[in-house]
Amino acid sequence: MRGPGRAIRGQTTWALAGIGLLLLLGLVTQGRAGEASLPGAPIASSAMATPLPVGSLVDPPAGNDGPVLADEPYRLILLVPYPDAPYWQAVAIAAQNRATQDGA
Repeated sequence: MRGPGRAIRGQTTWALAGIGLLLLLGLVTQGRAGEASLPGAPIASSAMATPLPVGSLVDPPAGNDGPVLADEPYRLILLVPYPDAPYWQAVAIAAQNRATQDGA
């Protein structure tokens, strides 16, 4: 008959074997990544980001984007996850007021 100590030793052995395997895989993949992955290794100048000049970025005017108008009226459903919470009660009241204001 096995005692409880033998089962714990078996689990510990498997856990240590798993940790050892993870450490071994980490060392193998770090070696394959090259010198740049080591702490303190110099970074190649081609890997650094260079900012673009301010005038070169495209900035579309606000008139190009905006609300999408519906072809027909639609309704939204507000799902309140915590109906007893004061925050969600305020959200539900605000949604009802907005629906009334919009004519729903």
